[in-house]
Amino acid sequence: MSASGTRVAHSPWAALATVPDGSSRVFLSANVAQRLAELESDCCQAPSGTTLVTRTWHRLPAPGAMLDDIVATMAEVAGAVWPNWWGLDLASHGTRPAAEQGLRADLEDRAREQPAISVSWAMAAARLAAAGHLPLPSAHPAATQLKQLALAISPERLLLLLATTDNDASEPRLLALASGVEWVVRNSSAAVAVLLPGGLAEARALDPIRYQAIRMDPPHTGSQPSTPASSAEDRLRIWPVLGRPHPFSPGEQALARALGEDPELADLFEFNQPLTTQSGSHYVVDLLWRFGRLVVEVDGYHFHTTPDAFAQDRERDFELLISRYRVVRLTHDEVLTTPERALAKLRGAVRLCRTQTME
Repeated sequence: MSASGTRVAHSPWAALATVPDGSSRVFLSANVAQRLAELESDCCQAPSGTTLVTRTWHRLPAPGAMLDDIVATMAEVAGAVWPNWWGLDLASHGTRPAAEQGLRADLEDRAREQPAISVSWAMAAARLAAAGHLPLPSAHPAATQLKQLALAISPERLLLLLATTDNDASEPRLLALASGVEWVVRNSSAAVAVLLPGGLAEARALDPIRYQAIRMDPPHTGSQPSTPASSAEDRLRIWPVLGRPHPFSPGEQALARALGEDPELADLFEFNQPLTTQSGSHYVVDLLWRFGRLVVEVDGYHFHTTPDAFAQDRERDFELLISRYRVVRLTHDEVLTTPERALAKLRGAVRLCRTQTME
């Protein structure tokens, strides 16, 4: 199918929602990094019950490494969200025999509801995850690992987005990507989206998966350089994450630790909370102090420097302002390198909110 025959979708979330479970679809963009940033900004638009996992490659894996990379991606995500597997909170279960009996009972109950769940894999993977290892039990083949990891991460609907900024990918690597996508579809019930630079629109190696490709660009979008995927936060993402620091955000993780050790701020803030503004817009904010109506955003360079992301941040701040929320923005680097300065800002904001609440 030629690039000129592709359809156009202007909303990344709306486009991804068109991928049926157990199938794949290719998306093309002049700026892959910007489309990924828009997904981050609009994550609250994800359909209820859908979990999105993204894997971004600056350079596609070598042909012989593609399947292993995909399985390792799923294992890394599953390890990061442990102990929230299969829609359960397994935090109360340990690795001692008595605790494992309770874990097995919970898993057997869930397996009766979802027969695709392998209790033997689940028990072995849970032991590994609880010990801080990747949940990849060695006795199980790659196809089983993929299927079970997908079920653990999202018991309802898993949308796996495989993206690359590699505009000059070789034919063998593109063939490996196409084969990997087909393998994921065969061995899991996930919906698989593939986000590629527009320069790959005519690559014949992608013919097996390129049918009905969709161009994911707003009108008049020019090509811009994409940011290389380097850190874990750039390589891997999962949405939605509610009620706790994002597992792939070092900034949120560091801020959570710092807040927990601060006598004045401990226990005030909730992480990744959904809010609805008075105009009906829905957002997920990084931190929320409900009593003081204070929102804190931890902004990473990768997701907040495109023109669209810049404009969306300002619109979001305005909507929160007219809904009587104050917004404090901290940079990701500030939280990591000068946490005492970040905490000082939050203390000042909290004191201001308290003073004005008492007036």
